[in-house]
Amino acid sequence: MSSSNLTLTQRSVRYLQKNYKYIVSDPYFFWMKTMARFEFARDWRTGDEDEAETDLDVVRPSALTSGATPADIVGTLRREGYFVGMQLRPEILSALLENVRTTPCYADRDRNLPFLVGERAALESRLGRHVRVASYFGQQEQWPAFQALKTDPAIAAIARAYLGCDPVFLRTEIFWSFAGQANRSARLANAQVFHCDINDFRTLKFFFYLSDVGPEGGPHAYIKKNARKRTLLHQLMGQRCASIPEELLIKTYGEDQVVTVCGPAGLGFVGDPYYFHRGSAPIDGTHRLLMQIEVGCRRYRTWYFDA
Repeated sequence: MSSSNLTLTQRSVRYLQKNYKYIVSDPYFFWMKTMARFEFARDWRTGDEDEAETDLDVVRPSALTSGATPADIVGTLRREGYFVGMQLRPEILSALLENVRTTPCYADRDRNLPFLVGERAALESRLGRHVRVASYFGQQEQWPAFQALKTDPAIAAIARAYLGCDPVFLRTEIFWSFAGQANRSARLANAQVFHCDINDFRTLKFFFYLSDVGPEGGPHAYIKKNARKRTLLHQLMGQRCASIPEELLIKTYGEDQVVTVCGPAGLGFVGDPYYFHRGSAPIDGTHRLLMQIEVGCRRYRTWYFDA
């Protein structure tokens, strides 16, 4: 039964059961998910940013390039919540694309539906339906090109300076988004509505386009951090802000604060996922291949999906 069909009492019981499991599995996770939605708690729990910045000027990136220095990138992150303008080195991009071509991915993140991306049409014909997304489910951990990026000293230094602590690797995904019509429920399931992620008191996500992404190709979009602090209601709602109509969020924080990220394969950008962001569904004839790496301050023993 979907949550939308449950009564208020049933939803309340489910909520209490889920949170009880969180408390039993990892009280620190329960504390984080409860408090990290509030800006004062996030500021209080993060470390000394100035001390963490000491190695920014000596970093030599190995897997990516940028016209900005790591210090510039961190400064923009603090002002706007995002920085756009990194670039994968050509040899890293080529190696990743070859791995993607020869490694099975999983249709609609279903481990029972592996396929090579070049055989998607045959799979859709067999299933009798459209495949919206396809994930590689962590297989990239075995790829040398991915490891070069994951351990890149510039990424580590940027994360350390912004987080105020030694970064802890949390999770990664490489996945396809394919063209097709999607209702709100499907867009919500595929993170294609404005939302925020509360995965720690402070986290960073590094994104890389592995395909060319134009305005119709499923670009990432975000609402910049700005002088208009998040409203108390939106802080209280936390991740449930995904249920707020997009036009209302834009009206609250300003249409001029919405940034849509388009660019060629290899373009990289980094953002604090606490700030509102979303993907979008590609339009007919286009698709998007995205890689993301998330780091934070702590790895928890349980997670949202575990309950």
